[in-house]
Amino acid sequence: MSYTIKENGRNSLDGLEKAEDVIEWLKKNGYEKEANVILKRKIFHAILADFLNFVLESLKASEKGKTSISYALLRKPFKDNLLYLEWLISDGNELLHLVESESTDEYEIGKIRRYKRWKLKSILQQAMDNNEFKDHLHILDSKYMYELRYDYNAPLA
Repeated sequence: MSYTIKENGRNSLDGLEKAEDVIEWLKKNGYEKEANVILKRKIFHAILADFLNFVLESLKASEKGKTSISYALLRKPFKDNLLYLEWLISDGNELLHLVESESTDEYEIGKIRRYKRWKLKSILQQAMDNNEFKDHLHILDSKYMYELRYDYNAPLA
């Protein structure tokens, strides 16, 4: 992953190469926007890698005829990881702030599902609104996506 940072009249980038914590250095020297972009990219890569790892293990289990294990392995990527990716799309700065402040109660999916269903719905709605391809992909609305993934009592789930 590469990212170009330009000074544009701000502090010089000379000390960046010697910094132990690049993100902290960027924030202290007026490059907070750039630091946030880098952090969001790192979060995206980590979530995507975890998502793909679970899907791969699910496919391996399915190949061995272990369907219940296969389905169990698919729950996390399509319920938790996908929501984090949608959160990055809808309000990545909010998610980044919660992660940096170590407010795990505020961004842990299990707790959000139990106590803040409105937050799930809001994230899904914003992700749908920000999806420039939704008209081409014929994606269903956010209410349907919420019911499909999180509402066990919905008639379509």
